[in-house]
Amino acid sequence: MKYLVTFSLIFSFLFSSAQTKPVDSASFTIAEKQGAEMAEVLLAKDYKAFAKYTYQPVIEMAGGEEKMIELLKQTFDQMETEGYSFTSFTIEKPLTIIRFNNTLQCTLIQHIELKVPTGRLTTISALIGISKDDGQNWTFIDTHGADLKTLQKTLAGLSDNLMIPEKQDPVFYKE
Repeated sequence: MKYLVTFSLIFSFLFSSAQTKPVDSASFTIAEKQGAEMAEVLLAKDYKAFAKYTYQPVIEMAGGEEKMIELLKQTFDQMETEGYSFTSFTIEKPLTIIRFNNTLQCTLIQHIELKVPTGRLTTISALIGISKDDGQNWTFIDTHGADLKTLQKTLAGLSDNLMIPEKQDPVFYKE
């Protein structure tokens, strides 16, 4: 009986230690870097490369990679026809990274500037980053201003501890 209690205590300690393993500080930098790479390929209209950074369930919801790429192309072409174009994306380093269901998850703030026919719009919104390999590779979900509960209804596996800032209205600059 004495050994059973000792074994239980050791097992409990090991299990709880594995659950609270600190996130490597490099993961923060990698998440930011890969978020910025995703923004760069989107600005360059390299939709195939963009898909590499897109969370797989989002690709599946779009009907697969080829359909998502076609939808992106159509959307960007239509925007340009109407005088709209993205001019810049910047991504901030995540403040925290959460371990959840064998993934790392974080929120990154993105700053977007969009040229519009009468000026430009700037907006601040959130991306959710998810890594399945302990922070070496990240895929992203654009929240499009949705709150966490709304996102969790369509995308299973998101931690309740993700902090998604409230949607902000875009700021218009007349030119």
